[in-house]
Amino acid sequence: HILEAISDGYLVLSESGLVLNYNKRFEKLFGTEYGIEENRKLSDCVRKEDINQKTAVYNMLTAIHASREGMTKISYEQSVAISVDDRTRMCYFIVDVLPLEVNHRIVGFALLFKDITQLRESMQTIQKNQERMLEQERMAFLGQMIGGLAHNLKTPIMSISGCISAADTLVDECEASLSNPQVVEDDYREIYDELRDWFQKVKSASAYMSDIIAAIRGQATNIGTDEQSTFTIDEMMKRSALLLRHELLNNSCILKIVYDQNESLFLRGDINNLIQVINNLLSNAIYAQHQHAGGGEIEVHFYLDQENLNIAVKDRGAGVSPQVKDKLFKAMVTNKGTMGTGLGLYISNVVIKSKFNGSMWSQDREGGGSIFGISIPRENVYIDKL
Repeated sequence: HILEAISDGYLVLSESGLVLNYNKRFEKLFGTEYGIEENRKLSDCVRKEDINQKTAVYNMLTAIHASREGMTKISYEQSVAISVDDRTRMCYFIVDVLPLEVNHRIVGFALLFKDITQLRESMQTIQKNQERMLEQERMAFLGQMIGGLAHNLKTPIMSISGCISAADTLVDECEASLSNPQVVEDDYREIYDELRDWFQKVKSASAYMSDIIAAIRGQATNIGTDEQSTFTIDEMMKRSALLLRHELLNNSCILKIVYDQNESLFLRGDINNLIQVINNLLSNAIYAQHQHAGGGEIEVHFYLDQENLNIAVKDRGAGVSPQVKDKLFKAMVTNKGTMGTGLGLYISNVVIKSKFNGSMWSQDREGGGSIFGISIPRENVYIDKL
């Protein structure tokens, strides 16, 4: 009765592996399929294919052997396919193998099977919901970027257009002077130099546009992907600044990056995920600073301690209200009122934990404002001394 109460299925064996007792649930799950019966040794129920495929009965025998050798409880997870209404459903069990001792001598084994199928399904549902929220936040983030994309591209496009117009004028001037004896070689060389200057400006504007497009293309990847690479902090912050250029200008904010070490730092991980987290913190800082002070300088500090690389985003906003402070990094908590979704910090925290094995934190800034930080273990950080 006790075994029935603490497990969904159970099997009791003698020290030699003879089957002594089991309940109906065990018989339905394993007994009938493998021919496990009372007064029959469990080892006699093993077929050749069980050993090759490491099926349930093979796993039982392996765990029993380990329990006997160590005289301790052995736990493992076992899956089993069950037919229900002409459909096959996978069920999952935690199996505990307990040695039964009398006077410090093993006299048998009890195998307890605990059904964790519902727990597994619930965890999968939670994971799917979490991924859905991550995707929603990613789309919102992309929407903000696309809103500023036109402004980011407008300046280089107009610059290229102006350069082409100026070059076209120089070409016309050159053609018109072909039959003019007063125009000498030095005049043509001067025109050529001006053309090269305009072409260089076209190249610079084109490179800027290429950088913006590359940054946005990277952020358009699914946040659920895990593209591991090694990248510099400088590269990461250049892309962040490009993506937030319009938002910074529109809110009269300036981005200042401070490195506390005379070293080049490299990170290992998914650069696109980390950029999204940093840009979320920067976007929050821009909003807070604009609302409170109408703009100003926002600082991003990078510094190493004994355990972590720390990234601190510092603003001079109004700070975090007391009723929100204790709930930060939890879903549906925002300091922006109707302007916030409450998902940004929560999802950022999930990304830092799952992708970088790190953590997020916040504190009040001396003199007013807030500091929001990311701590990434040094095992993901590489240092290239200058």
